[in-house]
Amino acid sequence: MFRSLREYIANLDEDIRAPEPLYEERLAVCKGCELLLEGMCRSCGCYVELRAAVAKNICPRKKW
Repeated sequence: MFRSLREYIANLDEDIRAPEPLYEERLAVCKGCELLLEGMCRSCGCYVELRAAVAKNICPRKKW
């Protein structure tokens, strides 16, 4: 499943994908969050890698 997520992210259009430094920064925040469980956000149920990869997305808890 995670390979499919990474393939999806890699194939996102450049105009909607978050720049790599921003993506990594977002993931770092998520990794430190108490609501992260096996790659999923327990606040909203998303896969954090997908949410972080799209530039316009925001954290449901306003952490990024």
